[in-house]
Amino acid sequence: MPQKETFTSRKAGYKRKGQKYKSLLVWQVLLKRTDEEHPLSVDDIQDHLRMYGIETERRSIYRDIKALQALLDLDFEADIEDRERLGYEIGYTRKQPSGYMIMQRPYSFDDVMLLAECINSAKFISAEQAEGLREMLGGFCSEAQEARLLDEVYNIDRVKTPNTEVIFTLSTLNEAIKNRHKISFTYMKYTVENRKQQTARRRGTRYTLSPYSLLINDGNYYALSYDARRKRLIPYRVDRMSDVKELNEEQEGYELYRQTDMKTYTRRVFGMFGGEKERVLIRFTNDMIDTVVDRFGPGDEDNTVYYRPEGKTHFVLSADIEISNQFFSWICGFHKKAKIIGPPKVITQFQTFLSDISERYNEQQPEG
Repeated sequence: MPQKETFTSRKAGYKRKGQKYKSLLVWQVLLKRTDEEHPLSVDDIQDHLRMYGIETERRSIYRDIKALQALLDLDFEADIEDRERLGYEIGYTRKQPSGYMIMQRPYSFDDVMLLAECINSAKFISAEQAEGLREMLGGFCSEAQEARLLDEVYNIDRVKTPNTEVIFTLSTLNEAIKNRHKISFTYMKYTVENRKQQTARRRGTRYTLSPYSLLINDGNYYALSYDARRKRLIPYRVDRMSDVKELNEEQEGYELYRQTDMKTYTRRVFGMFGGEKERVLIRFTNDMIDTVVDRFGPGDEDNTVYYRPEGKTHFVLSADIEISNQFFSWICGFHKKAKIIGPPKVITQFQTFLSDISERYNEQQPEG
């Protein structure tokens, strides 16, 4: 029975072949153990090579670093801007501790931290998947930076999806969109009786839709799809889609999707689903401008979203909004700082909405 290879035997193999790969090992230690705050001296590099049974002179290390610098320069002959944006650069610092380090990488540490924070804020990525992706991002950093990445990026009060299919679902959706095919899936929901595990909607009957775009809102992924039965575009939560299959059937509803302005659609729909679109005028106090711009954008050239001042203390928003209870609830959140001023039809609907809530609280409560 052949003896199982051990770490010791593999290390012995490195010792025999080490001299052949010495320059590569110098690059490896620079890549993983150095950054602008953590240089390595030539003595440190020699110690690393000794792990592989390589004894070498200092001037040999200098030659290896010089050769690596020349090799990196060959990749970016076009201009300095491309080198700064795309390449690695080996530098040397005389400050204590002095030494060589990777002073430039394809992605800055700030970029990698931002990506890690985006991963953590995404509700559609499970906690386990987020941890794996953060570890993968650590491969773009030095070991010291990787430790910071794992220690400093926290997931605070973020409810993560229990659906571990999401990554595979996104791959299937992208393929279907690229191929202009329909998809079928089971759409899931929570129930009062079971809040930890989702159950299938419509008693498990599969949905068949035509997907056109993937959207992200408030940490959730949505597949914007055409529903032929309802004859409109509807965003479906990707983390609630289960067993997604690409069908060998052509999409429907392309003309409706083509005519949809996605920039205004996302502002109008998310958080205000499911109603008839109306041109609405809302008067706000001036201190609400940041919140309103965050929701509707700063206004556009074709006046689909329009702002005008009213006196010194108010402004008026004019926008196309899908009227729903969610929209009315959003208005209520501003208390006296917002008022719908047109059209009369929407004002009446809002008054009915408020009256229904008031009646609910005026009902006689059962004795406890």
